[in-house]
Amino acid sequence: MDALAVVVDQVNLRCCDQVKCKIYYRMTVNGEKSRCDSFNTLSTSCFAFLFQKPTEDWFQTCCTEHECFLVDACIPAILLFSQKYSSNARAMLNISNALARLMVILKEEKWVLKEYEEDKLLDFVCRFWDYVSEAVCHDCVSIFESLMNLHLTRCMLNGSLSLWAKNVGRFLTDLPSSCRGRYRCILAYNKIVASSSEVLTDNFCKEIYSSLSNSTLVAVASELIAFDAVQNLDNSDRLQLHSHLLRASLQSPKKAICSAVQKRLLPEFSKNSVLLEWVLKELKIFQADSVYGTVSLETSLYIAKFCLFHQKRDGNIQEWTSFIDESIVISALLNAIGQIRLMAWSLICDHPKLAASISSRQLLLCKCFLATNMTEQSPAVRLTILSGLKKILIRIRENGQNILKSGSDENELNPYVNFICWLRDFCFQNLVQYANFNRRIMALQMLEYLFLENYLVNNNKDMFFKFLSSKLKPTEEQIYHVIRCLDDSYQICQISALRLLSSSFFEIRGFNFDSYFAETKQQLFSIRSLFTLTSSYRLRFYLKKNPDSLHSVFQCLLNLCKDRVKLISEDFLMIASNQGFVYSILSAFGVALEFLDFQSAVKNDWCVTLVNHDLLPVCFQISELVSPVVNSMSPEGFVPDDHVNIIVDVNDSKKLKDSADFCQALLASCWRSHKYVSAIFYIIITKWLGNSILSSETVRCICNYYWRQLTECKHSGAVGASVEGFEALCAKLWSLSLAGIPEFADLPHPDAWIKQITDLIDSKESWLFDVFRKFRGSNYEFCQ
Repeated sequence: MDALAVVVDQVNLRCCDQVKCKIYYRMTVNGEKSRCDSFNTLSTSCFAFLFQKPTEDWFQTCCTEHECFLVDACIPAILLFSQKYSSNARAMLNISNALARLMVILKEEKWVLKEYEEDKLLDFVCRFWDYVSEAVCHDCVSIFESLMNLHLTRCMLNGSLSLWAKNVGRFLTDLPSSCRGRYRCILAYNKIVASSSEVLTDNFCKEIYSSLSNSTLVAVASELIAFDAVQNLDNSDRLQLHSHLLRASLQSPKKAICSAVQKRLLPEFSKNSVLLEWVLKELKIFQADSVYGTVSLETSLYIAKFCLFHQKRDGNIQEWTSFIDESIVISALLNAIGQIRLMAWSLICDHPKLAASISSRQLLLCKCFLATNMTEQSPAVRLTILSGLKKILIRIRENGQNILKSGSDENELNPYVNFICWLRDFCFQNLVQYANFNRRIMALQMLEYLFLENYLVNNNKDMFFKFLSSKLKPTEEQIYHVIRCLDDSYQICQISALRLLSSSFFEIRGFNFDSYFAETKQQLFSIRSLFTLTSSYRLRFYLKKNPDSLHSVFQCLLNLCKDRVKLISEDFLMIASNQGFVYSILSAFGVALEFLDFQSAVKNDWCVTLVNHDLLPVCFQISELVSPVVNSMSPEGFVPDDHVNIIVDVNDSKKLKDSADFCQALLASCWRSHKYVSAIFYIIITKWLGNSILSSETVRCICNYYWRQLTECKHSGAVGASVEGFEALCAKLWSLSLAGIPEFADLPHPDAWIKQITDLIDSKESWLFDVFRKFRGSNYEFCQ
């Protein structure tokens, strides 16, 4: 039997060897190579399959050497690639992505790794968690999270946390490295291993707080601090440590640490309601114990606002005075540093409750701030100040509405009424003659907040504004201050003043509009471009208040324009003189056309006649007169023949300068005239094209005008002015074509222009490049 048994064993062994040989032969000789053979390539693309849906054979043997393809073949191959390509950032990104994906697959399958495999993976994480590529660092943290989750799967089988896991925790906290990846891994470790709170020692907490000064670590350090505080809310000693470290950070001489606490740590604390309650209590104690001067104003103001907006909203909302001493706020409001002043202003204006009342003392502080910051030069800071004022006005509106609605004593509204009346008078005081631009624009914008915006009144809440209206109306002298702003040298002030003067609050009795219009005409006769701008806003104001004068104004402008066109037709160079320039009159025509609508044009034959038979022919004539300059090969260098010899003669410097100045004035006058002609055509197109007012012949003339400017004009500013009108023209013509209205069937069609352009392109003329350069700025729809 023994001999027989030996023989049987030998036969079985031979059979097994034959099976193994057959398997090996099937994997290699027959061409069916093992899956792991693909790792012999030099490219990381061999791991691309990991991003597909896992299959069962991934967890099975792939050859005689690997029991599990993913664990025994893939992981060693990836780690080998990481050693080979550690200096190649792109390759390392692919490698870390692949390993992170592999660990996710193993975690989903709850695959148990051996300890030596875990050590290799932990080594990979520690080697690359501070890599030059942030994406690789992020993958390392993901790999570590998956590794710890897998390890806990094994620990659950044993019933207790393994020694390996405890050693990993101590290893992470004892490392001297200060990098974001390490802190992320520590945070992940403590979230996954719930019983590891003892790992975050007191010394490590101090290390984290000191890391707040590092802009790279501040986010994860804040998360770690908040996590540890939440985990130890029942540990008074640990909370006392956090309280001490938090106070030290707020009082730190390093501005970076104070800023990190304000912008990162405290917002992180606010994410947990229980932790927030503890923090608010500590901050209140800190504010009360702080000696004036030991804590920066910026820190005190921030803490006060943080406490104000994160307090419990149980119906008893406290004011900012409960969180900071008023003397500190007053000092901040008058501080030389603008940022501190704005923080104090924001603290006074902001409130978590929209209808919260405002005390007389707070309104006095608002007056103090506004009175000392009217000359602010920065537009961004001015906007911040106005934003705070808007919140104050809304709170006044809401609280005033509630007082009137409840039938309370109207005397309670006196502080609000007095503040608004003071603000109105203060704004007008800053519009006096010789006030600088900063004062003027701030005053005008504040007046807009009072009279035009929906801050004191809206559609549903107007009781307080009605109560206030009789007291809010400005005096005639104050209205005159706004009227003078129409002559301001800044257009933004003119726009704001015109908006205010359009309000019903700014009706003025006994104003001599005839004299005002006479002064406006005198400005039209000045060649200064500033007077062109101011006269147009003065004319808008005049026509708004005297709409019946539109006909006479239009006729007056037309007569002035005809006289000047006749003059420059006889002597073209007169267009650059006070007696012959026309662009200010053309600008005034544009203003007058704004007040002509379709309904008035149908009712009043005069406007149809004046526009079709007088204004448009004059505009076409002016365009022809200025075309030699704006269409010259070099408009900026255009010199009339009479001045060529003077400029060539360099000996007479005075004549040379006078001649050069005249040439510049000539160019400016011509292209401004051209610009306003284009603007007039634009208004006519947008308002009247498609109605019976404009004849087909007139529309064709306007089309030819724009076509010529965009193909022949060399002055870039003149071309830019023409593009806007050309876009409107194309849009109108296409809409009329799509509507299929018979009476507009004979109008030009943009498709014909497109064909002209394509034909010109096919002709390959060299001079066309300049033409197409101009058409690049035309309407996208036209180019389509």
